[in-house]
Amino acid sequence: MALTSGTKLGPYEIQSPLGAGGMGEVYRARDTRLDRSVAIKILSAAFSADCDRLDRFEQEARSASALNHPNIVTIYELGQDGSTHYIAMELVEGKTLRELLVSGLLPMRKAIEIAAQVAEGLTKACQLGVSYVLVAKGWAGFDSEQIAAIEVVHRRAVVVNNSDAVVLSMAAMGCP
Repeated sequence: MALTSGTKLGPYEIQSPLGAGGMGEVYRARDTRLDRSVAIKILSAAFSADCDRLDRFEQEARSASALNHPNIVTIYELGQDGSTHYIAMELVEGKTLRELLVSGLLPMRKAIEIAAQVAEGLTKACQLGVSYVLVAKGWAGFDSEQIAAIEVVHRRAVVVNNSDAVVLSMAAMGCP
């Protein structure tokens, strides 16, 4: 379901598309209550009708909302407007990892800084018992100060056969 600029979802007004993934689309939106920019992840209509996928979407929001760390995207709200299910989250202004890599390989120092920031976010997720974390080139964001922010997901079924994303099993990394 493609949303257009001006569409309202609860207190959020859609401004522009940011991207799409396996479970739906992500949009830049304006929180009209707090007058701030947010990212809104919309669960696709087909998945909204699937109880298992809807449960996973809601579990993703609950898992991520339990985390408070500068390298993990902050969840603001799990919501529903009519038949549309959404997650409102922090909008990381700046470039994605994909955009940083367009000009080629990163300098070693920058690659190490990014890896260290992602590792800090993963460590926090591990400490709080998150099962899986998605680190995607298109969704790992970097703000104007080049601080990395990853999106945490909670999934059982994992597809790792994708050069644009890595789904990390926290158990495989030594987490309980």
